[in-house]
Amino acid sequence: MAITIPQLIYFYTTASLESITLASEELHITQSALSRAISSLETDLGVELFERKGRNIKLNHQGEIVKLHANRIISQLEAMQNDLSESVMSDRQSISLMLDTSAALVMRLLGDFQKSHPEINVDVIQNSEGSIKGESTASDLFLYSNMTPITNNNTVTLFEENVLLAIAADSPLAAKPEVNLTDFANTAFITLPVGRDLRVITEFYCHMAGFSPKIAIESDNPYMIREFVSSGMGVSFIPEITWNEVLSDGVKALPVSSVSSKQYICLSWNDSIYLSESALRFKNYIVRYFKNYF
Repeated sequence: MAITIPQLIYFYTTASLESITLASEELHITQSALSRAISSLETDLGVELFERKGRNIKLNHQGEIVKLHANRIISQLEAMQNDLSESVMSDRQSISLMLDTSAALVMRLLGDFQKSHPEINVDVIQNSEGSIKGESTASDLFLYSNMTPITNNNTVTLFEENVLLAIAADSPLAAKPEVNLTDFANTAFITLPVGRDLRVITEFYCHMAGFSPKIAIESDNPYMIREFVSSGMGVSFIPEITWNEVLSDGVKALPVSSVSSKQYICLSWNDSIYLSESALRFKNYIVRYFKNYF
């Protein structure tokens, strides 16, 4: 006797409705296929399960017994499926990454990581207000730029990059191999809002050159900054690597000769005592990714 799960489901549905017609509609099979399945079950069990009077069917005593057990079996199957679903969800770890720089690079990295680690869900928190540089108390990992390299128990410097000055491509200065920042003391600057990395860099290097920058436009959107620069509305500092995709034919990014303008991309994380295995795996993946990238 080899009773199958589909046989029990077909039987239980028919027994509950006491109608081949209604059961076949609910099960989305033909009436003839359903009748054959029930007849096959009766053959396997060696008993009839229904009293048949014309087109009407009614459970007999043996049918009531089989229905009771079929109900228990089907309920156990549903419980198993629910437990498996819950197990899969609990196995899918969730970690958080606070992102204050390198968005384009990280999106590619994140896509590669989740292809190889589909069980780990990474929540990206971008431009979070109140984030403290070098701290990731609000997330597992914190990726940001800094004006000096940092390496300690909870931070590693991933790479350094030059910070260039972006000017309109049709500017007379665009033909030069490099520019002197003091030449822009009276020029409008376009940059990120107060507190953001690029704004800090702008103010720092302008002060090193002996002037305070005239901030004409603030924008959170690098592509908007590019368009403002391209239109000749001002100039902007542009990180050479992390903002590379922002550049276009309308903008020329030039080295600054008067100051050594650089920034460092750093990754910080919570104390390893509190870092989950999934977050530790992602942290190591990021470090390896950028090491291979450069």
